[in-house]
Amino acid sequence: MKKPLPEGSMEGPSGMKAFAKQLVNQYSLGVDATRFSVVSFAANATTRVPWSYNAADINAGIDEMSADGKTSISDGFEAAQQLFADDGRVGATKIVLLVSDGEQTVDAAPGKTLLETAVDAAALVKGDGATVFAWDFGDKVSSATLEQIATDSSKVILAQELAELTGTLVLLEAAVCNESPALPPPPLAPSPAPSLTTPSPSPSPPPPSPSPLPPSPSPLPPSPSPPDRHRRARRRRCRRRRARALLRRRRARHRPRRARRHPRRHPRLRHVAAISARTPWRSTTGLAR
Repeated sequence: MKKPLPEGSMEGPSGMKAFAKQLVNQYSLGVDATRFSVVSFAANATTRVPWSYNAADINAGIDEMSADGKTSISDGFEAAQQLFADDGRVGATKIVLLVSDGEQTVDAAPGKTLLETAVDAAALVKGDGATVFAWDFGDKVSSATLEQIATDSSKVILAQELAELTGTLVLLEAAVCNESPALPPPPLAPSPAPSLTTPSPSPSPPPPSPSPLPPSPSPLPPSPSPPDRHRRARRRRCRRRRARALLRRRRARHRPRRARRHPRRHPRLRHVAAISARTPWRSTTGLAR
């Protein structure tokens, strides 16, 4: 990060240090998550924090920054390129955020201007697969200069005050997520080598499937409750009694009739009847016919 001029923009709630700490707090830090490195530059670049996912270490490195005079943007990009070369994770998204309040003022390369030196240093970082954001505040740099340094014009922000850049941190987070590389496609399975052996005979047809099992018997009905059992027992007894009575009537119809007994006579006539029965040719008066 660029060390701004000693105008009090480094300290305070709206200063560069508070801005950098707020940037760090917006990301989830971890071994396989976001890591930060802090580089400040004046006439020379200084790596305050190498790659780290410890928020306390990162904030401590931010607090070590101090304002100075001259500006060497190219030195800052060279330090960032070295960080990616020393400890870059394979497949990780590489992001460089340049925050400055002016253009390069020192360290011009031989045969090149100060602006060309800064643009060439940024091009080397972009050539290694990093996405460069160029943010500037103040009126000492033009948007055309920032567009040459950044990856494209959508990564450029030019504000009058540093506090205006705080509201764009959400946009930076969204852009970083969009810059994440897509997952590589799964490797294709190797095609089987052609077989040189003679073809085997066709397999015999599979055996017929077994017949389905008979359906399981339906469950027995639940046993009747005690009142139902008593009611059914009474019905059975009634049916048996009716059957016995009907059988007796049928038997009585086919049974031979017995000789009718003489009707009971008056006690006084019993003796006369007995005599009449023994003497058939006599009348009831005892006289012969």
